Amino acid sequence: MESAIQAQQSSRFGMNFWSPFKAVASSRSIQWRFALGNLLFLFQNGNGINAINYYSPTVFKSIGIVGTNTGLFTTGLFGVVKTVMTFVWILFLIDRVGRRNILLIGSAGGAVCMYIIGAYIASVGINKTPSTKLGPGGIAAV
Repeated sequence: MESAIQAQQSSRFGMNFWSPFKAVASSRSIQWRFALGNLLFLFQNGNGINAINYYSPTVFKSIGIVGTNTGLFTTGLFGVVKTVMTFVWILFLIDRVGRRNILLIGSAGGAVCMYIIGAYIASVGINKTPSTKLGPGGIAAV
């Protein structure tokens, strides 16, 4: 009797709590989609943007941007540019270019930018006593 009531409530209110888990366990194609969705989150966090977000004041200071307000301003400006470009990608480019192509192009562009920043910092070294003038290498890194 109790299972009949649960079945009736399940059909009346839609899926129960365990239905999505059962669907993933029962279908290979759903398991593949589930894995791809989880791996996408993993790769997005592993691409380095979190490191840039966290260490941006240090990175900007090491390339020659000095002052607390200036460092925070450049970090905030980086966040605003990142947010605006995210909306541009979402609203205009995803359906025109395709998700896979955007992921590949963005990964290649990010890799090139990270290489340039890393090469600049490695060649100049971390500036222990930052100067008040930003050199051409620092401008390129920004």
